[in-house]
Amino acid sequence: MKHFLGAKKSVAHWASYLVQQGNVDAHHSVQIGIRGNTRTEDWLKPSYEHGHDVITMGRYKQIGA
Repeated sequence: MKHFLGAKKSVAHWASYLVQQGNVDAHHSVQIGIRGNTRTEDWLKPSYEHGHDVITMGRYKQIGA
């Protein structure tokens, strides 16, 4: 994964690290209301590539808790 300003690790990718280390099965995980700076149009792509079910805040507001 690319990191901001060439950092070796980023706290922004903690969920991806857990998946890569085998600690979390992304296909049985949900990410809700991810907070972040959308620097690119495909900023959620890594989450989808790992297999997370991503619920953006817009969708969360539609479907509720």
